[in-house]
Amino acid sequence: MKTTQKLLSICLTCFMLSACGIFRIHAVTVQQGNQIQAASIKRLKPDMTQQQVENILGTPMLVNTFRDDRFNYVYTRQVSDSNAEHQQLTVYFKNGKLVRYETDKKSR
Repeated sequence: MKTTQKLLSICLTCFMLSACGIFRIHAVTVQQGNQIQAASIKRLKPDMTQQQVENILGTPMLVNTFRDDRFNYVYTRQVSDSNAEHQQLTVYFKNGKLVRYETDKKSR
């Protein structure tokens, strides 16, 4: 009788532990980089200084030491096993002034 109880106890424990993966009670959200807001992008104007752009968008995620005429803002967000949301904004400068920007995400 004790062997049957032990076996039943082990099976029940294994079933309960496997259920944690099935129901996905806790989903981790992973965010990295600068979240790019459409309202912030609209505030960008030609001839702004690099410091003014940083005040609006924050410090760029990627800084290229060989090209100081460009800021790269990258943002990713992933909830558990779902597809990741990815946004990228590149801001170009000439002589320290904003010339143009490119984004891969449409404004909301």
